Amino acid sequence: MNLIASASSLNSTLETWFIQHQLFNGNPYRIKENLQLPFNNAVYAYLELFEIDVNFIQQLVNKNHPVVLIHLGDEFGKKNKSAYPLCNLILRSYFFSDLFSQPDLKDQLLWIPNGFRTGVGPRLAGHLLPAPQRTHLASFMGWIHNPDSFQGERDSFLRMLKTIRKSKNQRFWIFEQWLNKHRHPSRERHVFSQMALDSKDLYLLSTSGFGGGNQVGLYSAILENSIFAPCPAGNSPETIRLYDALECGCIPISLSHEFIHSPLALGRFGTPPFPLLASWDELPSFLMTQKQRFREDPDAVKALQAKCIAWWSHYKREMAALIHAKFSTLMPKQN
Repeated sequence: MNLIASASSLNSTLETWFIQHQLFNGNPYRIKENLQLPFNNAVYAYLELFEIDVNFIQQLVNKNHPVVLIHLGDEFGKKNKSAYPLCNLILRSYFFSDLFSQPDLKDQLLWIPNGFRTGVGPRLAGHLLPAPQRTHLASFMGWIHNPDSFQGERDSFLRMLKTIRKSKNQRFWIFEQWLNKHRHPSRERHVFSQMALDSKDLYLLSTSGFGGGNQVGLYSAILENSIFAPCPAGNSPETIRLYDALECGCIPISLSHEFIHSPLALGRFGTPPFPLLASWDELPSFLMTQKQRFREDPDAVKALQAKCIAWWSHYKREMAALIHAKFSTLMPKQN
């Protein structure tokens, strides 16, 4: 099997390790622009984050190569899908029930999770800190002010945060202590005003855009020391944050979305065990309840964490096995 990707896709895709090693058994990537066709007579798996190269797929089809398309980044469901009928199998994230229920695609279209960001994982499940040893009850690090978030979830998340933020005097006291350690007061004051929405139950670090502001080492270190991880929707309900949290042994918190329950998506191998809220307004009371529960019965929270870790490990194994089985039907027969 040949795992092919455009240079621009490899340069921009956050989950390259997950795709290569978790879903495709460690097969090396080959750069599409450097490829001499035909490379060999095996299956071609073509990963594309941007515009699908229909001509490239057609060349493979004309030479009777089985083609698997790994279609990423279509969170709004608006990208050109004219190449789908040419492919033997399409693996894509971002679940749309009308697309996955199309009769002409149901046998060749398979949903895959976004997966964790390269560098956040992989993590060894046996090395993850149990809940009682973690520093933060909950944490969120990311872009809160996303104007295109699904059904305005980031806006509602921000409104909730404003109800639990520290007082102005508290924030400026913290700021003055912090400012003494930095060299650019005006810049630091601006950054502080954007990031200091926090409470004693929720560690929060706001960033200024998608994928920006948090180096992966800091981001994963905070997750590894958090019990819960709120995962508000980004452009789509399917946010990479959910998988980052699971990989780091957090208990994700999400609103209820179709892809979470669907047996064609995240619900394929059993109902996800993490908590679902009706709205983000419920988060403060949820965290307060969980903190009290943790004080009274820490083993109960530890058990829920263990259940999430086990479920995610099982999901990754089963998804990899399913993809392997699909690929096996496409491999050329050996003489």
